[in-house]
This record gives sequence, structure tokens and C-alpha cells, in this order.
Amino acid sequence: MRVAALVLLAALPSACAQKAPAVVVPTGPTPAQRFEAATSQLMAGCLDCLLDAYREFQALRDDRAVGEAATASAIRSAILVSIREHELGLLDSGHLRSAHQMLDAAPLLALESSPLADMAELVLAY
Repeated sequence: MRVAALVLLAALPSACAQKAPAVVVPTGPTPAQRFEAATSQLMAGCLDCLLDAYREFQALRDDRAVGEAATASAIRSAILVSIREHELGLLDSGHLRSAHQMLDAAPLLALESSPLADMAELVLAY
């Protein structure tokens, strides 16, 4: 009887102990959703939209699911930012240089996007 009472007393504090709250991880947009939102910004075409899209594509470049497409889109958006800045008479912020650096690091994308960068160079020269 005494042993049962001791076991019961020993179990009581653990039964009343506070349980740790469940960890709730907030769910945000998936990389694919972020990519689609950035693509919408790219299509809007205003300078602020292009800059936002460029930053988001840059952030997504290391993602396994959308990384390659994000890199290609980052290159295109960097080229468009440079052209838009030129159209607005703004100083060069180095986005075309960034596009060339990404092209140098991604030879498979260079076949597709190098002509765009070359055309941008011609546009910016005048």
C-alpha cells in the first residue's frame, strides 16, 4: 500500500507539469508562388516593379525547384532595369554588369540571354 502511494505521489508532479506549447511554423508562399509573383512584377515593367522582381529572382536562385528559371529571370530583369534606368535618364546602377556576371556563371543560359545583354549594351551606348 505504501509503495503504491509513493508511486502515485511521484507521478502527480509530472501529470501537473506544464506542457510545452506546440511550435507553429508560419507558412509563407512557396518558392513557385514567389517566382510567379516576381514574374508578374517583371511583366508590369515599371522601374520599381523591375527592381522588386530582380531582388526576388536573386533570392530564389539557390532554390532547387525554381533556381534555374529564377537565374534566367534575374538576368532578364537586370537587363530591363538597365534599359529602364537609361530611358529615365538615371545613373547606371550596375544591373547590366550583374547580368553579365550571372551569364558568365551560367554558360547554358548564356546561349539564350547573351544576345539580349549585347542588345542592351547597344541601346545603352546611345
